[in-house]
Amino acid sequence: MRIVTVTLHNVGKGGLYDREMGGFFRYSTVRDWSIPHFEKMSEDNAKWLQLYLHAYQLTEDSFYASKARGIIEYVNTWLSDLQNGCFITSLGYPLTEQPTAYICVDRVCTPPIVEPKQIPDEISRLVTNQVRR
Repeated sequence: MRIVTVTLHNVGKGGLYDREMGGFFRYSTVRDWSIPHFEKMSEDNAKWLQLYLHAYQLTEDSFYASKARGIIEYVNTWLSDLQNGCFITSLGYPLTEQPTAYICVDRVCTPPIVEPKQIPDEISRLVTNQVRR
């Protein structure tokens, strides 16, 4: 368990986690993980969310809950197209001078499956309410 918690802390404090917008970048371009590849994917963030929620369930460490909330906020803000009932599968930087100008790569209009038993009650309500909108 210690290997997992140390890894999640380091990844959550490192360059893969976007401190400005929340969510995780897909991978790093350098060995020490300090510089991310500027692409964020729904699938990757869903996996990180599951890991941080599970770590929070096991340890009750607020750091993990904070990262999970950051991922949910990022997904709700940037990877959700509520008007059309879609989720954006990935966002990447275009070739412009604007470092926060993301482009939408693809959309998926199939509702996600949420299994509340895997998510703490508070965050489960957030996700379930978002899906029902």
